[in-house]
Amino acid sequence: AQPAGPEKKQNEDQIKDLEDKLKQDPAANAISTGLELGVFSILNLVAIVGAFQMRAVKSYGFGMAASIITMIPCATGCCCTGPLIGVWGLIVLLSQPVKDGFAAARTARSNPHDGY
Repeated sequence: AQPAGPEKKQNEDQIKDLEDKLKQDPAANAISTGLELGVFSILNLVAIVGAFQMRAVKSYGFGMAASIITMIPCATGCCCTGPLIGVWGLIVLLSQPVKDGFAAARTARSNPHDGY
């Protein structure tokens, strides 16, 4: 519902100005939209890859990056649960047993024979 009187006229004028700007330079709008989608795609890709790396106990850094990116409300598209999951991931990753587990897994991958 639009407010009555001068506020309605002001809002209609703002909408018309925005529509005119869009019509004047649609290429610039397409480029900016593409850039925004590209940035969000990269952030989502890092969050997904980091989550799988964290799940497989492969990359502590990617896990941290995924947790931090997930905490940004609009970065991954999940504004309600994303920040909670990101904080939970950080709390888990910053605990000493988990750090020790990542270090042990890294050592096991770098020295697969263990003398046998």
